[in-house]
Amino acid sequence: MYVKNLRWQGICGKLKNKLMEEFEEYKEANSDEAALEELADILEILHALAKVHAKKYWTSETDSIGKIKEAW
Repeated sequence: MYVKNLRWQGICGKLKNKLMEEFEEYKEANSDEAALEELADILEILHALAKVHAKKYWTSETDSIGKIKEAW
């Protein structure tokens, strides 16, 4: 499980860094078109982060349920 956690942390870390990068680009956008492009990138990253967190949650939840069943 430790290796999985490191992998999730690595993925989340990269996505968070990219999110901050895109947010800076959005703040510097000088037209509506440029702002919308950056916002689209931000939404894509937010969706990816949501998927990673959901996957991590359900994976750990499934592991916990499996351990409970084994104990019975």
